[in-house]
Amino acid sequence: MEGRRHSALADASETIEGISGVTIVDQTAKIEDDEVVQCRSTLHLTFPIRWLARLRPPRDRRSRG
Repeated sequence: MEGRRHSALADASETIEGISGVTIVDQTAKIEDDEVVQCRSTLHLTFPIRWLARLRPPRDRRSRG
């Protein structure tokens, strides 16, 4: 399963920039005829979130007072 964890992290790295930490929350495997046929990992990732100016909510331009 070690290789599968690295694979999951590599897949996440394709769309998430700056991953700085990973916690493996859960791992399971499906067995059929004494063989592992499917593995699943649940990961919690740590990464920065960059806010873009166009995504910020507009300022309230009404006068306050």
